[in-house]
Amino acid sequence: MAVRKGRYWLLPAILLISLLLNSCSRENGTQISTTKPSPSSPQNSPSQTTSPVFEDTATSTATPTFLPVEEEKIPSEDRGVIVFSMGDGGHQHLFAYHPNYLPITRLTAGEWDDRDPAISPDGNYMAFTSNRSGQWDLYLWDLGINAITALTNTVEFEADPDWSPDNQWITYESYVNGQSNIRIRSVFDDSAAPIQLTENAGNNIDPSWSPLGRQISFSTNRSGKYEIWTTQLDSVENRFSKLTGNNDFDYINPAWSPDGLSIAWEKRNDYSTIEMLPSATSTDSPTPLGVGSMPFWSPDGETVLSRYDTPDQYFLTGYNANNGNIVYPLIGLAALTSPFQWAAGNSLENLNNILVSSDFPENLQLCQSIQTIPTSDNGRFSMVELESVRAENPFLSDMADECYVALRNSVEKVVGWDVLGNLKSAALPITASPDPGVPQNWLYTGRAIMLSLAPFDSNWMAVSREDFEGQTYWRLWAKCLAQDGSCGTILTAPVWDFASRSTGDLQAFEDGGKLIPPPSGYWIDLTDFAHQFGWYRLASLSNWRTYYPGIQFNLLVFSEGKTWEQAMRELYPDDAINLVREGK
Repeated sequence: MAVRKGRYWLLPAILLISLLLNSCSRENGTQISTTKPSPSSPQNSPSQTTSPVFEDTATSTATPTFLPVEEEKIPSEDRGVIVFSMGDGGHQHLFAYHPNYLPITRLTAGEWDDRDPAISPDGNYMAFTSNRSGQWDLYLWDLGINAITALTNTVEFEADPDWSPDNQWITYESYVNGQSNIRIRSVFDDSAAPIQLTENAGNNIDPSWSPLGRQISFSTNRSGKYEIWTTQLDSVENRFSKLTGNNDFDYINPAWSPDGLSIAWEKRNDYSTIEMLPSATSTDSPTPLGVGSMPFWSPDGETVLSRYDTPDQYFLTGYNANNGNIVYPLIGLAALTSPFQWAAGNSLENLNNILVSSDFPENLQLCQSIQTIPTSDNGRFSMVELESVRAENPFLSDMADECYVALRNSVEKVVGWDVLGNLKSAALPITASPDPGVPQNWLYTGRAIMLSLAPFDSNWMAVSREDFEGQTYWRLWAKCLAQDGSCGTILTAPVWDFASRSTGDLQAFEDGGKLIPPPSGYWIDLTDFAHQFGWYRLASLSNWRTYYPGIQFNLLVFSEGKTWEQAMRELYPDDAINLVREGK
């Protein structure tokens, strides 16, 4: 597949939007002006699915260091910069990266969340989502003068902006009354009301504006599972059409190639793969590129990049759009990320000017193991009692308690209630009878906690299933106390219902539960939050469908890279460990 370069959007964006506005005004009874001021002056700016091969690469963590690049040495196809948001210090912050010129570099910091960055095609502006004001709104960062202004000021959850090819409009998600829909708004004309693109048809997410200008693609579950749909902005009748979808998979995160002729997306079931349709107007079958999620294109259209996940690590990689070969080795990411964009235009130069003149804080170390009780004569650590923790045995190893307390306090500060203050269990004493179905129970090590089931039973926590190479893992979600948009995000993926296994549903009984629609409201990703503090999940045991303790969905482990045996030897002699291992 030869990817043609350049932009060929034939109709001016204003004409396209005018057609859309005229039809929308007839449908909604609202007439919206398309008059727009120029943004030039400051006053107007507010073949076979493959897996990547692991390579030992030196990957920079987020630092304030920018590597200045001599402009003449950058090939035109390598220009621009990759932007994304990532978990950082218990919050989401914006980051920039280039595979050849720029280490992963923080762009924002603060006691709030910034996410979903999208740089305009000319590289002069960045739209992003933030709750810095106490609610989720869209913001505009004028990269030329390094000034940030609010684009919206509503109680609605607004996210995932994407730009029109003429740098004048953005399309984005708006979450209202338990439903997500796609809107369009002018970037520089505050008097123009937003345009409702979708309405009353399931959840509509992940808008992506074609570089040709005429189409916006998005994901929608109006038929049950998520599908990729497109809307023709210059059509009045039969504007919407389905591009791909079926009952076995969710299709999400569509991404247009830079020339607007091809489109890639994420195909998700128990795991995610990247597919590409070489021609968005053809009826050919899509081409599988490889394992990954949230695809995005290089500026030259030759590479489709994506995030590649393992159970507790995240990477960035890329596939050749012509043959699916891996282009980049796995590039380590410190935490879970939002969708990416490889912006072009003046983005690299503008961010260079900002970064060399700004003082960004260093990475914060969220917690550190501190030995507070001297080791015994045989060199073993002690157990420490946890304060104000409701648990049968509120103890942890002296090498794990600080990071538990730090995680607990940080989660409570963000979510508004003490998620980790009520545990089913912390450390199990060595005298406790071993569970015959769990051969290496991490609770004996003093380096694990098991969350109480009460929040799950009362719908204050939820769990989603993730499979990696034949093993099943679980992602935990905690519901925000304040449901006004000041905390967390909405869930769009289905969650897992363990209770259905005992309702008489034979299929759910055999499967160990079933998928159900995501709950409404605002939630935080507790699994990713815990990951930032060094607490990791474990895979379910092979018998989890029939043996409830084998699910281990509510178990978090602070291993610091140690095996179960190594962690046990920090506390106990080998003969005691053998008794536990043998189930005695």
